[in-house]
Amino acid sequence: MAAIELNGTEIQSDNTYPWGSIPLMGTARISNGRFIFDLAEELQLVIRDPRATHFLALRYVFKSVYTKILYDRLQPYMQEGATPWFGLETLRIWLECNKKTYELFKHFRSRVLDVAIAEIHEVTGLEITMVTQNVPGSKKVNEVRFVWDENNRADEQKAALVILKTLYETLRNEIGLSHADIDEIIKDRARYSDEVIQQAIDYTRHAAAAGKIKIRVSGYFMKALREGYIIGTLDQDLRQRKAIAAADSQAGADAKDIREKSADREFTAKHKRDANAGWEAFEAMSVDDQNKLARAFANLSTSALFATRLGIETHELIDHLQEPIVHQSFGAFVTLQLQQQKKAAKMNKGPGLFASDNS
Repeated sequence: MAAIELNGTEIQSDNTYPWGSIPLMGTARISNGRFIFDLAEELQLVIRDPRATHFLALRYVFKSVYTKILYDRLQPYMQEGATPWFGLETLRIWLECNKKTYELFKHFRSRVLDVAIAEIHEVTGLEITMVTQNVPGSKKVNEVRFVWDENNRADEQKAALVILKTLYETLRNEIGLSHADIDEIIKDRARYSDEVIQQAIDYTRHAAAAGKIKIRVSGYFMKALREGYIIGTLDQDLRQRKAIAAADSQAGADAKDIREKSADREFTAKHKRDANAGWEAFEAMSVDDQNKLARAFANLSTSALFATRLGIETHELIDHLQEPIVHQSFGAFVTLQLQQQKKAAKMNKGPGLFASDNS
C-alpha cells in the first residue's frame, strides 16, 4: 500500500523529530456509481495548507518538512536567482520553529536551514548558498537570504523548481516518459530548452496521428528530442490540409446524420398519425368490415413475425390487434387500405377493399 511520510517540525525530548506514515488510500467504497475513499485527517490538513504546495506535486519528494516548506518559499524567486532578505523571526514562523532552542541562530541554522538546503541539493541538484547579515554594530545575525551561484545558473535551471513547469504533465502523462528520461532532460537544459522539447512533442504527436509509432511513444519522443526532429513547413501545411479535409468530412457526416435522424423522426411521427387515423376509422366501421380488414392484416407475410413474438398462430392475430407490438402497425395498415380504396374508386378501377371477401 502506498504511503505518505509526514515529519513534525518540533524537536522532541530525545532530540528527534516526530514521524508518521499515513496510507495514501484509507477506507474505500462505491456509492451511487462513484468510487469514494477516505483520506486521513492529518493528510487532509497538510493538503489543504496553502503553504505546502509541494504536497500537490510529487515531482520531488523530501524527507524533512523544513525542506518542503523552504522549497515552496524559494519557488517565487527562482528566475531571479536570489531571494530578498528574510528576518530570522519570519523564517522561524514559516518553518514553525517555535521552541526556545531555535532562538539561537547556530541551532536554527544547523538543525533546520542547513538540513533543508542540503536536502534540496540532494534531491533536485540545486546548489543554494545562504548569506547572513548582522544587526548593525553587532555580531548577532539578523537576516538571511538564499542565493544561486550565477556561474552555474544555466546548469542549475536544469534541476531546480522552475523547469518543465508547463511541460512536465505532458511529458509524464501523455508521452509516458520515465524518471530516467526526465532526468536526462533535466541534466541538459541548455540543450533541451522548452522550445526544443515542444518541437519534439509536436513531432511525436504528428507521427502518432500518422500511425508511424509502432512500439513506445516515449522512446520515439526521446529519439526525436536527441536528434532534433521537427515538423517541416510542408508537413505542417499537409497536416493542416488533412485537418481541414477531416473537419469537412466530419461536418458532412454530421449533416447527413442530422438529416437521417430528422427523416426518422418525421417517418415515426407520420406512422403514428396514420395508426391513430386508421384505428379511428376502424372503430367507426361495421363489424363485417372490421373482420375483413383484420383477416387481410393477418394474411400479410409480415404478420407471421407478430404472431411468433406473441406465441400464437397467425390466424389468431385478429383477436390480438390491441397488443402493443401490433396496435400501431395495424392502424397504419388500415389507413393504407383506405387510401388505396379511395384511389381505386377515383380511378374507377373497382369497388375497393370491401366489395368481396373470399376468406
